[in-house]
Amino acid sequence: MQTIQLSVQDSVYNNLMQFLGTFKNDEIKVISNEQTIKKDARFFEHQKELQETIRRMDAGEANYCTIEELEATLDKTIAKYEVKI
Repeated sequence: MQTIQLSVQDSVYNNLMQFLGTFKNDEIKVISNEQTIKKDARFFEHQKELQETIRRMDAGEANYCTIEELEATLDKTIAKYEVKI
């Protein structure tokens, strides 16, 4: 059995996985390559950020807002930096 590594655009990932799923398990096995993940520094940056967010949520330190509050904040921020002609 041969092993290959692919880099796939997000737009075709689901189609590729669906296609690979049509083969029998003894014909194709999808392998999660942890070495590839470990080489991607962004993975660890995102992992650290998400772990900190979860910690803050669990500790009751996270700030939450309603959709309406978010929209109001975004409107104010956009208006602040919007170029007026």
